[in-house]
Amino acid sequence: MLDIMYRIKIGTMTTELPILGPLSQVLRFVPKAMLPMVLHSNGTAIKETENSAASAKASDDSNTIFAGVAAEAEKGEMLDEEDVSTEAGVFTVAGTDTTAVTMTYLVWCVFSRPELREKIEGEVAGLPDSYTDVDLLELPWLNGIISETLRLYGPIPSALPRVAPPEGVILGGLSIPGGTLIGTQSYTIHRDPDLFPKPLE
Repeated sequence: MLDIMYRIKIGTMTTELPILGPLSQVLRFVPKAMLPMVLHSNGTAIKETENSAASAKASDDSNTIFAGVAAEAEKGEMLDEEDVSTEAGVFTVAGTDTTAVTMTYLVWCVFSRPELREKIEGEVAGLPDSYTDVDLLELPWLNGIISETLRLYGPIPSALPRVAPPEGVILGGLSIPGGTLIGTQSYTIHRDPDLFPKPLE
């Protein structure tokens, strides 16, 4: 798990500060005590994802995400073994920390506002015993608190980098040259009062 966390930290630094360039530039800022772990973390993380993919392939349980990905790879139509391992790595990171962060903030938001907690509890208490996803979509307070939690405390507040097309592009009245690295910053956008009146409430 430490290997994955180190890879996330390095990945975040290079995403937010692309000027740092190659990983060797980033390593200058890593404390010496952490350096051996950081240097070996990528290889260790890859090995773990390969093990996860192999385990899913050998398992009799066909109801897991990994099993589905492995099944597609076996058909030879979409994914090879390397693709499966890469996807396993993505699921490991994207499906753990992001979910934990979001749920932590959601629980905090609800319990720090008793009036919201009462409204959500009232909505949920009114659900039939055999409720479905469609029933959940009809609960405005529950869906509102989920949306607002994701807006204010999104698990990935960093930029989502993209490269401008070769011919360039005009965004917000600005001319962006082709090949320029650009990105949106969700933390700032989600607090823009032009988009969200009283954005911090």
